[in-house]
Parts: sequence; structure tokens; C-alpha cells
Amino acid sequence: GIKQNKGSVGHEFPELSGTLNKCKYVLNCQAEMGEHSTNRNDVWTFEENFMRQIYTVYPFNALVCELKYDGISVTAKVDGNTIVSAVSRGDTANDETNDLTHIFGGYKFPRAKDVPALQPGQGTVFGIQFECIVTNYNLEVLSKEFGLNYANARVAVIGLTSREDARRFLPFLTLVPIRTAGLNINDRQTEIEFLNKYFSTEVDMKYAIVRGDYNQLLFQVKRFVDDAETLRPYMPFLYDGVVVSLIDPYLIKLMGRNNSVNKWSIAIKFEAEVKQTIFLGYEFTIGQNGVVTPMARIRPVAFMGNIQSKISVHSYKRFKQLGLKVGDTVIVEFRHDVMAYLTKPDTPYNRSNPNPVIEFPTNCPFCGAPLSTLSEKEAVCINKLCPERNLMRVTNMLAKLNIKDFGKELIRKLGITSLRDFLTYDCNKAERVLNSKVMAMKLHARIEELYKKPMPDYRLMGAIGFTSIAQSKWKLIMSQITIESILRLDDNELRNTLKAIKGIGQVAADTIVSERVYMYKDIVMIANMPCVERTYGHVDTRVQVRFTGVRDAELEELFNSKGFDADGNKGVTKNTMILIVPYIGFQSSKTKKVKPNCTFMDPTMARNYLNNIR
Repeated sequence: GIKQNKGSVGHEFPELSGTLNKCKYVLNCQAEMGEHSTNRNDVWTFEENFMRQIYTVYPFNALVCELKYDGISVTAKVDGNTIVSAVSRGDTANDETNDLTHIFGGYKFPRAKDVPALQPGQGTVFGIQFECIVTNYNLEVLSKEFGLNYANARVAVIGLTSREDARRFLPFLTLVPIRTAGLNINDRQTEIEFLNKYFSTEVDMKYAIVRGDYNQLLFQVKRFVDDAETLRPYMPFLYDGVVVSLIDPYLIKLMGRNNSVNKWSIAIKFEAEVKQTIFLGYEFTIGQNGVVTPMARIRPVAFMGNIQSKISVHSYKRFKQLGLKVGDTVIVEFRHDVMAYLTKPDTPYNRSNPNPVIEFPTNCPFCGAPLSTLSEKEAVCINKLCPERNLMRVTNMLAKLNIKDFGKELIRKLGITSLRDFLTYDCNKAERVLNSKVMAMKLHARIEELYKKPMPDYRLMGAIGFTSIAQSKWKLIMSQITIESILRLDDNELRNTLKAIKGIGQVAADTIVSERVYMYKDIVMIANMPCVERTYGHVDTRVQVRFTGVRDAELEELFNSKGFDADGNKGVTKNTMILIVPYIGFQSSKTKKVKPNCTFMDPTMARNYLNNIR
């Protein structure tokens, strides 16, 4: 039988996970005309941030343009014509993702029976990245036959894959094949045609190959994007942009990846829909850092079938700039098909509106504590014990630990206020409070997962909510100080110990000292969890390998598999012992920083070197 969802798992094909850099325009001149009210330098374009950056160093004559389907990313392990396992994109930084095998496992592609014959000597097991979508036709069927009414197709695919009985709705989920891993395919066009021929069902990957010099490529990409946007209302599925990628496999390997972002590909997003409506008033939300965010209530408007009735105004500063009055005409722009942005036009109607300008509250809407507006950009609740602040802290903590199914409202109902509360919660009580045996079983499973799954101490410390101290900084801290010391040292001892750690400044030290009292029971819990991996005293003795002028994700992985510290995204340090360059004699700012005993290698030399290491 098909296994049920067991929570988070690792990426078996990490090269198929991740995201893309995104831009708003194809051409620079479009940005200059369209961004008159903002800083043009902050607006990415395909011409500036892809073509110029790559073409001027590595000229090429072909690109592939693809539709950017609007669903969720699914990476599948395929054996011949059958899905063996499947996962979502998940948390690429921590190599965690949600297991979707209970939905897609065992699915057979009707046209893929002869795949092994096409790949002699390679075996039949490989990876495929899909975009899982719901077509417009299936959206109607779900409504008419099952009474499942979703705002749009993207909401539908998220809703269906989150259901306990998601397997039942597999026939209404369409897998559009995007990329492969583990197959020796020479170029991107061959890969797309292979996928479309054997692994597409209702919807193929729609694409075009464009060829020419620099200007010809720009012109053809612009035409493809314009045509795709024009046809969008008439297509039987959702897509929200165009993906443009290099086609040359050598250049793809050379550009590589930056963390989980492919540098050989970029997404061009479509122009946002714009609608006019009426402002009705404000509501407020608060973050774990105490920042109060105004939410504008508006007369509802529809974007891509989704009804929008509230919009974030983002900050205290923008609230003051807008100066909204109830009844004002406002413009709503639906950016990237996911985020609404509100502006107030200067019109005679708005100027003559007799209602008073709404004032920002002086006290926290949730706990009544005074709000601080010293920065003039943000309004902050100064009460660290504000219940709504703490609710957001716990919600964000669970998200960082990849604990699914428990959002803000469920945490509110359960009354969970800390990591300790979550890990010690009575599941019988959860069943009574939530009136759901299923959710109580999920809570039990997530608690068991956190108790049993090995996890480094710095990840847990980075999750529990110290203000503006990221996991990477906690990794540095926990290599130099124990959890017990954080609990035991007095304020001055702890502050001085933290400041003595290279990379930890006064602000971070003060934050930990002042906030540990609010995190005390969670820190104690972490100290006593049996699965926590202690990293105190861990010294990285691996040989450091860095890159300049060349991107090669495969080579980076080869070095790391041999026990090196290879990272194409980090800078050169005094400890860099091997520097990978495009060719011997190459010069850059990084080549001047290394010590005389650093070894320079081009990619071919590096591979030969690694092949001789057992």
C-alpha cells in the first residue's frame, strides 16, 4: 500500500529543488518608463540582470523560453514509468521537505512504458521536477461533483494536497514535467521534448527556442513574454510568468547555483492587475518582534478569481504617508499574482472627502501597552509579554522547524505559548479542544518527530525567537558556548563571553542577554531534549575550497563528497587552500586575497585531482 505522510524528509535530488531569481521587465527601457515613482536601481530586468551579466562574459546564441506554471513544486523519484516517491520543495536550506508519496506514489505515466529502452546503460531510476497544477476544467469538476469551491486553481492545488484524503483527488492534479536529474541528456531542448513525450498528461511544458545575437535574443524573449501574457486569459490553466534559461549544458554547469537558486535561469513576472475600490478602515496585526502592521479593509475586488478584502499597508511610515480617510478611492495592484499593493490617487473626490484622516493607535491593539515610534518607520509594542507577539513567535518557531499543520489559529485555540508547551501538550486534551481526532494524531506525530529526529542545537536556538538573530549566527555562537552557559552565566559574564566570539557584536549580545529570561523554559527544554546534537567545541578542519569567475555546482558537490569545505557562494578567507578559477592565469579580486600557499585549479584540473583521491 501507499505510505501515509510521515512528515519531513530530505531531498534525494537537491539539484531539482530551489527557486529562481525574478524580474519584472524584459528590457531596461520598460523599467525606466514603468518605475518612475521608485528607485530604478532596485528593479530587476532580464536585460540588465541576466543578459548583460552572462552574455558579456560568456556569449551565447540560444535560449529557451518556458511558461511559468502556477502551482506547487513536486520532485519525484521515478522508476521507468512509475513514481516511487515524491516530495515538495520544502526548506532547501535545511534539506527538509514534506513527503508527498502518499499522494503520488505508484502513479504510472501512460506514455512512459518504453523509457528504459531510450536510456541504454543508465538504469531506470531518475528524478523529475514537476509543477503540480489544477486545470480550469478540473476546478469546475471539483466544485460541481464534490462541492469543493476554491478561489482559484493555485488555491485548489494547495488545498487538495493538504487534505488527509488527498490521494482520492489525484485524478484532478496535473503534473507538468519541468526538469530531470540522473539522466545523461545533452541539452535543454532534448530534455523538454523527452519529458513532454513520455511524462506529460493533460498539459505539456509549453516552450520556444530562440536564437540569435544579443539584440535578437532580447527581441524574441520580449515577443514570447508579450504573447504569453496576451494569451493568458484564454489558456485552460494558470501561469504567472515566463522562465528563460540557458540551453548550452556547458554554460549551465559553469553558472551553477547560488544556494538554492539556479544562476542559469530567471523568471520574468507578468505585469500586475490593477483595480480601483473604496477604503473602509483599518485593522492591525503584530509580529513576534512587536512591530504593528496596519491592514486596510477595502470594498472587495477580485484578482485571478481570488477575492481581496484586506491589504497590508506594511508599516507605520507608509500608514502616515497614505493619510487615508474612510471612503477614499484607492488603487489596488496585484503584484506577482500573490500580493496586493495599495495606493491612494490624488483626485478631486479624495481631496473633498469630509471624513477625518485616520490616526495610528498610540497603544498596542492586543495588550494595551504603549507603542514606540522612535524610528519613525515602525510602531512597536514594547511589551515582550504581549500575548499576540508570543503567539506569532510560537507560530514562526514551528514554521522554522518545518512543523506543518499548526498555524496561528490552531496554536491560539490550543493555548500553546512556548516550545515546551508544544512538546508536552496532552494530545487527549488537543482532541477535546479542537474537536478533531485527526488533528490530535497529527500533533502527537509532530511531537514525536521533534523528540526523535536528530537536530543541531543552533537550529533550535535559532527557531525559538530571539530578535534578529538568525540560525547562521546561532551556529557560530553554539560552537563557542554551551546551552548551560547561556542559562547559568550572569548578565555581564554572558555579554562579555558572547562579544568575545568573532562575528557577534554588541547588539546581538545585548539581545540574547535581555531576552533569555523570556525564552528560559524553551532553552531548558532544548538542553534536555535527547535528540539535540551539541556543537560546542566543533572545529571545522576541512580544507577550504572557494570559487571565482566560475560556477560549477557539480564540482562543488564532488569536493564536499570527498570531505572538503567547498562553497561557491562564500568569499575567500585566509584559510582558503584551493581556489577554483576558469583558467590558470585568471585574475580577480579574490585571487589577490589568498595566501601564497593557496593552490589554483581550473575545473578540469580539479576533477582530475579529485579522481585521484580515494
